[in-house]
Amino acid sequence: MNNMKEINAHVAGLLNETLLSSPAVIYRVVASSPYQMEYLSANVESLLDVDGDTLKKESGWDELVHPDDFEASFIKFVELLKNPTQVELHRNYRLKTRAGRYIWVSDRSKKAFRNNQLISIVGSVVSVDLQYRQQKMIDSLMQAVPGMLYQFMIDTEGKASFPFVSPNIIAIYNVGAEAA
Repeated sequence: MNNMKEINAHVAGLLNETLLSSPAVIYRVVASSPYQMEYLSANVESLLDVDGDTLKKESGWDELVHPDDFEASFIKFVELLKNPTQVELHRNYRLKTRAGRYIWVSDRSKKAFRNNQLISIVGSVVSVDLQYRQQKMIDSLMQAVPGMLYQFMIDTEGKASFPFVSPNIIAIYNVGAEAA
């Protein structure tokens, strides 16, 4: 018996090391109200700068999600629980950091079953804040530039294409982006 405890402790330690090196925060939530956090990887503070203790307490997620994102995000979560054919959910929303700033995160979750009974939701959260800020900057540039912005590419076979063309192409050339 003692040997089994040592093996379990060793495996738990290896799993914890693996999770801490992950670029994602891993979580497990009870699949019934009040949706208590069962597990939250310790890298939540280093990756997202979010207070893990707040997330672990009852209604902690409610406190940290941006008020403008809360309702839509929560409705999608409840729909996941109610819909027997839906197994996965992907949401983007903002979380409050320990400094009081909001960051954009991407949350992917999936139903977990035991003996064909839904017992919890497991998921991963990664920061997508940099991508959101970069996209916002590009959108601002597209509004401010009097011409059009585009990306030109030649593939390995020599075929030219425009993977990105700003909406101003219509005003300038009277064609849509798909025609470029």
